[in-house]
Amino acid sequence: AGLRLLAGLVARTKVVLALNARALARLPADQASKLLDEGRRIYGEKPSLRKFAASDGQNKNVTWSDDEYGHLGLQAQYLKLKSFQRFTETYNMCARACAADGYARRVLLESPALRVASLGGGPAFELDALREFCHAACPTRPKLAMYSLDLQPGWGPYANALGCHFVAPLDVSTATPKSIVRACGDRPIDVMVISYLFIYCTDARTADLMHHLLVNDLVKVLFVSERTENQDIVGLLEQRGLAVVPLLPQRSKDQRQLLVLDPKRRERTAGEPDLAFPNVPFARGT
Repeated sequence: AGLRLLAGLVARTKVVLALNARALARLPADQASKLLDEGRRIYGEKPSLRKFAASDGQNKNVTWSDDEYGHLGLQAQYLKLKSFQRFTETYNMCARACAADGYARRVLLESPALRVASLGGGPAFELDALREFCHAACPTRPKLAMYSLDLQPGWGPYANALGCHFVAPLDVSTATPKSIVRACGDRPIDVMVISYLFIYCTDARTADLMHHLLVNDLVKVLFVSERTENQDIVGLLEQRGLAVVPLLPQRSKDQRQLLVLDPKRRERTAGEPDLAFPNVPFARGT
């Protein structure tokens, strides 16, 4: 199953890479070549990966800046390489969420229509993975409406090519429940995916935003995928009364994949996830 899924991903990634190549082809050849060289350097060296002081005294990790995400050369590398990571991690996260919670399973696998948003979703590989998971696991394929919301407008053509609505610029640091719902067709969202975004916005305001969306039925379930095993956002969400469910094996604390929901909706289950991609993301001792 995993090989078939990756073959499909490769085919769809070729489509978005062709869009990137066409954008570069509209430039003088020497400029396009320079952008590709710069993109490889930016991707490999991550010049914006640094610690900087936030106004509240906390530190945040920045992988690439917004300007770098808009760089055509960086986009070429990102589309080619990050597509695999974001797709496989999100696909497994869906399977883990369905095994861990009955309500999340019903939302994802039994809804005749599914409205899904990716906050900070960029080119939308997370949404692509969720769609493929639903197509593989649902008895009847749901009607999907998918929205990628991002600060960087340059991701738009790629997300559109993957069948998603794209809204930008949307800055999570100033977003409100109303602005997020409006960006998603002015209707509540069934599943929201956040992938590698909390490294930019782990603060009380963001936790308040997630709490408001979940307890007011504007979002039914939230799936979170992050880089490090200890996530400060977990404590902030739990302080507000939300249920936060770690989805990865807990041989030691590992908060890289999370299900977040209103505790009134929590339905504990003890099933084993059927993972298309074993040990993704990598966990020691598994």
